[in-house]
Amino acid sequence: MSAPAATRTGLTLEARALTRRFGGFTAVDAVSLRVEAGALVGVIGPNGAGKSTLFGLLTGFVKADAGQVLLDGQDIAGLPPQARAQHGIARTFQVPREFANLSVRANLMAAAPGQSGELLTRLFTQAPRIRREETLIGARAEEVAAFLKLTRVLDTSAGSLSGGQKKLLEMGRALMTDPQLMLLDEPFAGVNPVLIAQIMERISELHGRGMGFLIIEHDLASLSRLVGVLHVMDQGRLLASGLPEEVLSRADVREAYLGGHALVGEQALADDASRGTAA
Repeated sequence: MSAPAATRTGLTLEARALTRRFGGFTAVDAVSLRVEAGALVGVIGPNGAGKSTLFGLLTGFVKADAGQVLLDGQDIAGLPPQARAQHGIARTFQVPREFANLSVRANLMAAAPGQSGELLTRLFTQAPRIRREETLIGARAEEVAAFLKLTRVLDTSAGSLSGGQKKLLEMGRALMTDPQLMLLDEPFAGVNPVLIAQIMERISELHGRGMGFLIIEHDLASLSRLVGVLHVMDQGRLLASGLPEEVLSRADVREAYLGGHALVGEQALADDASRGTAA
C-alpha cells in the first residue's frame, strides 16, 4: 500500500533558545535544536523533563517566554497552531483526542483542512461544491485508513478502538492535513508490540517518501532503532544530542534516567549489532 502523503522537499524546523516558565518553574530552559528537512529525530527524557512543553512551543499550543521557532529560516513563534499546520507541521498528543462518538471515517474527514462546508451559509449557497469536496475528502480518508490498516474499523466509533488503534487514528488525522513534518508525542505509549511494529513501519515508509519526524518516546528500544538523531532533555534543558548509540552510552544520560545503569535502548542497539555481526 503506497503512502498517502506526496513526496516533497520537507521542512527544516529549528528551536533557538526556547524558554517557557510556569510561575517560578522553568519547564523549557533555553533549548536549541534543529530538525533537518526529511530527518527522523527522537526526543527522550525522564517524566517532567519538558518534552511535551517543547512540542507545544514548536507547534503553537504553548506560547514561548523567550526564543525563536524557525521554519525554513522564518520565525513562526507568533503563529497560532492552525497557521503552523497550514505551513506543513502536524502533531499528535500523548492522549489521543479523537471524537469518541464519531466513526473513524468521520474523524479522518473532520481533520481535512479548508472545507467549504465549515461555514453554515455555504451549505445553502455552494451545496454542489461541498458535495464534490466531501467525495474527495472521503476518498482520501479511505486511502489514509488503508495505509494505516484501519479499513476494517472505518465505520466503527472511534471511542471503541484499542489504544494502539487510537494512536494510528491520531496519526491518520495528522496525515489528512498533508504535512511535511510530523511531531509525534509518545506514539508507542500503551500500545502492544504488534501495533508498535506497525506504527514504526508506517513512520519509516513516510520518512522514505521525504516526510520529517520529531518523536517523543519513552520506549527507548523502539525509538533508538527508528531515529537517526536523538536528543535528551532533563529538567527543562537539552542534556545531550547525537547518534542514538552514542547518546545512550553517556554517563550523564544514564544518570538522568536510571541512576547510572545501562539503558534499554543502548542494549537493544548492542543486540542489533551483535546479530548483524553474527549474520
